[in-house]
Amino acid sequence: MPAAKAQVLLMPVGLPLAHVIAQDEDTTTQCTEACGCKRRLAARLHLYKTQFETAIQHSKNHALATAKYALAAVAGDMALRRSLIPVITAASTINSQCRSEVAAATQPTLAAMLAAGETLGIYDGVNLISKIGGCFNAAPDGSNNQPANQLTETSIGQPAASECRTTNGWGQAKQPSMASEDREAEPATIKLHSKLTAKCTATGSNSCHGNQLGSGSSLEIKLSYETEKPTISTSGWDAGSHSQDHVVAAAEIDLLKDNASNVNEMLKKLRTTAGIQNCGKDVTAYAELTRQINWKLYVSKALAPGHTGKKSADPPQLNAAITAAYGEGGADFKANIWEKAQETLVPVKENEEETLKPISTLSTTAHVYESLARVLLKKQKNEQEDQQKVSKKVDTTKDKECNGKKGDECTVECELVEGVCKPAKKGEGENKDKTGTTNKTGSNSFVINKAPLLLVFFLL
Repeated sequence: MPAAKAQVLLMPVGLPLAHVIAQDEDTTTQCTEACGCKRRLAARLHLYKTQFETAIQHSKNHALATAKYALAAVAGDMALRRSLIPVITAASTINSQCRSEVAAATQPTLAAMLAAGETLGIYDGVNLISKIGGCFNAAPDGSNNQPANQLTETSIGQPAASECRTTNGWGQAKQPSMASEDREAEPATIKLHSKLTAKCTATGSNSCHGNQLGSGSSLEIKLSYETEKPTISTSGWDAGSHSQDHVVAAAEIDLLKDNASNVNEMLKKLRTTAGIQNCGKDVTAYAELTRQINWKLYVSKALAPGHTGKKSADPPQLNAAITAAYGEGGADFKANIWEKAQETLVPVKENEEETLKPISTLSTTAHVYESLARVLLKKQKNEQEDQQKVSKKVDTTKDKECNGKKGDECTVECELVEGVCKPAKKGEGENKDKTGTTNKTGSNSFVINKAPLLLVFFLL
């Protein structure tokens, strides 16, 4: 009858670390296993990531709304322009505060996300290592030799799949909030310990410490990783090597080190010193605008009749101006200001042609400022045409004044040309001094002398 083959087995061991069923953890209680810690930290990271992304979007919205206010003020009528002056200053204040907060929070947020990402990966690695097991089977043949073909099992060191990567995302965790974050327990620093055990049986049921391994013998080795530090137990090997698994080697593996505590401190600092509260304000809401420091002053300057002081108007005058422009307590702000600004028609480029569209159709600040440039170009063109009309009118008036003069009366801004009194040509006539020389700086004298007049004309 052939002898039974001696076997050396390395068996996988199931561990508590492999437990990855999503739990409704109490956030004040520290997590105890790798997947649970990863799940909790991932949910917290998602909270901060979402908050930061929302702040960035709010900042963009603030910038767009503020730009639209400015465009409507330039392109709209005088009444809308006056009402928008305080709105623009208040909205730009909120926008500036939000941009500053986002800028201040960017570096610590990215640093926390990077550190948290590394820690999540380590938790995943801890879980994966905890699943390492396998089997080594050495079976001596009848001659007590160990040929290669008798190594019937060599799966030692092979890990199982990590459930952390499939069923334990942030969505499976109890969702945190900024309020619960103040009570959130620090992520656990989970250390692993390797555990190598051996059990040896010689010739049936006998211990092999004093017997030769041969046919019918087996050597069983198990490898596992646990959170609890195992105790070396070779004292019973002599007589009981075949009766139980003896721990023959153990070593601590600290993959996390201070990563978990560092991430927790970074998140704590992020919510206490890098707040982005102003980004949550709505620049299209009357109540938010009125809370800004210069609101009353600019309402007074823009809307209170005759107010020229450096301080805001008296309450009765101020309230009357606010009610007239925005309604009682701002009740008409949305209809009279925001919606009217959105409805204001402005020039835009469409299909290689310029056309008029309401401001509400402009979806980016780039579109708003391009439209603003078109509005300013039109205003510049109109101003140039008005200036030409004024210059022509002045020349016509001078022509009439000079035509009626004769002889010595044809002086100052007039001159005799072939016996006819005509307006002096620029650079000549009035620019000649008493010695008959030409005033070389006088070619622009009309523009210089008439600049205040033209400025008044354009402001009327």
